[in-house]
Amino acid sequence: LKRVLSLVLALTLAGLLASCSGGAGQPGASPSSEPSGSDEPAAGTYVVGICQLVTHDALDLATKGFQDALNELLPGQVEFDYQNAANDPNTCNTIVNDDGVLTAYTTDGVGFMRAVAENGVDIIGKKMTLLGAGGAATAILVQAALDGVAEINVFNIKDAFWDRAQDIVNQLNQRTQCKVTLHDYEDPEILRASIADSTILVNGTSVGMAPKTDATIITDTTMFHPDLFVFDVIYNPQETRLLREAKAAGCKTGNGMYMLLYQGAASFKLWTGEDMPVEIVKEKYFS
Repeated sequence: LKRVLSLVLALTLAGLLASCSGGAGQPGASPSSEPSGSDEPAAGTYVVGICQLVTHDALDLATKGFQDALNELLPGQVEFDYQNAANDPNTCNTIVNDDGVLTAYTTDGVGFMRAVAENGVDIIGKKMTLLGAGGAATAILVQAALDGVAEINVFNIKDAFWDRAQDIVNQLNQRTQCKVTLHDYEDPEILRASIADSTILVNGTSVGMAPKTDATIITDTTMFHPDLFVFDVIYNPQETRLLREAKAAGCKTGNGMYMLLYQGAASFKLWTGEDMPVEIVKEKYFS
């Protein structure tokens, strides 16, 4: 149990405090990898990205302690930037130390694509409707576009993620063959039309996650159709209200458990150079 808790804590901190020195080559990360600052760091200076997604007294103290420790260890040699190596404050979940060079990766998108394939669904060359534009949704968006999904409609409210999402959409349209469009979630008819001819609907938000399990991001179940695969990144509960109602409408469904498994396997490979024994993990925790 202690080992499990230690791993969970380590992964949580990796997501909250994303560090990097030099460039990043993240599978599934935001396509922008240029430093966010306009000035190049001085020679011998380490640029460390800090990614704290929420404000909380304990996290604030942890962030300060992290900065103080690095400043004490490397006085005058550290510059802090509140971004991760992908120039994105939400998508880092893995940090690799390669002979002192720390590189941030996101494996969520890789895990998602493998989880979809595990469900026997082929989305390459097909259309996706993606709900959300936060960290997990961004990783899914980018990896799906890179892997060959033909069209992706992203729906999000006009919140703090909107401008960043539009920038990523623009870059994907320029750099991939995927047609990507960002829509305001407040327009239900555009959402209905998108779902109607999509192969897959993805909830990339936390709506429906425990303890608020009565919530769902799709309140009109007439939007579901039997040819639609509905995937929810949430794994607690394993069957959200969204999945339960989609299944009742005749849709095939999938939850975030296998995405969690396969993003972990991708991180394991980055850290160790070895393949994670996925089948053993499945047998122990997924049966």
